[in-house]
Amino acid sequence: MSLHRTSAPARNAGPGVLTRRRFLQMIGATAGGGAVASAMGAWGHIGIAAQTTPPMMDGSGNGTSVIVVGAGPGGCPAAYELMKLGYDVTVIEARDRLGGHVLTVRGGTRTTEYGKGEQVCDWDDENMWFDAGPSRIPFYHRSFFHYAQELNVPLMDHKNIDLNGWVYAEDIAGGLNGKRMRLHEMRADMGGYTSQLLAQAVNQEDLDLPITADDRDQLIDYLINWGILSSEDLTYGPSDHRGYTVLPDTQSAGEIADPYAMQDLFPFAAALLQSAGGYLATTPVFD
Repeated sequence: MSLHRTSAPARNAGPGVLTRRRFLQMIGATAGGGAVASAMGAWGHIGIAAQTTPPMMDGSGNGTSVIVVGAGPGGCPAAYELMKLGYDVTVIEARDRLGGHVLTVRGGTRTTEYGKGEQVCDWDDENMWFDAGPSRIPFYHRSFFHYAQELNVPLMDHKNIDLNGWVYAEDIAGGLNGKRMRLHEMRADMGGYTSQLLAQAVNQEDLDLPITADDRDQLIDYLINWGILSSEDLTYGPSDHRGYTVLPDTQSAGEIADPYAMQDLFPFAAALLQSAGGYLATTPVFD
């Protein structure tokens, strides 16, 4: 990511003004870092790096020795590029595998964590894998695509989420303990409550670059539509957007399901492209 900064006159917002910084803090607290990055991108404060290939390096190593510390996603490409220029490269890695924080787990994979001893994956299906580190490849990871193409690493669609899948947890606080739920129900509820919190917060007069009345009204209209809020009191409640307990048909309008309580959803978190066969498939090609 590249940061863009524009010159602007200094503004000293008073304690009763909702600033962009404070608004981003609110977004981060309710929706996470990805939402903050999206908001900053919309305001032009953060952009996508334009570089799509490694920096051009001239000259020749002529056998000069170089030590690269770490055989992860930074060290391996560095060693690879230096070797292409004729350097004699030695990669030092503390662990007994390549990849660094990239770890693709398959049947027979062994790993040891401090204080937890050795863990062994006992899957017997050779086509199964789990990326315990990085797993998704968004479109703006252009350097990754450069190496994937150059080194013939196959890619496949990443099924990021199945909204019709079940979510289930035990030994958690709240009314959802031991209860199975459709993911789309939880997603609708969290989106609704997030919109409710933001819409109600942006209306308060005692929050700290100010958001104009037009900005506020446009934001509230957006949140009402996104979270399916009541336009009267900005609260989230039952709607056909979320789902039904009894589906509608030609004879009946159906019965709209009530949302789960907001506090009961807090223990849950949502789990692009991916390397075919696991993310670690990219790293050994540098070996």
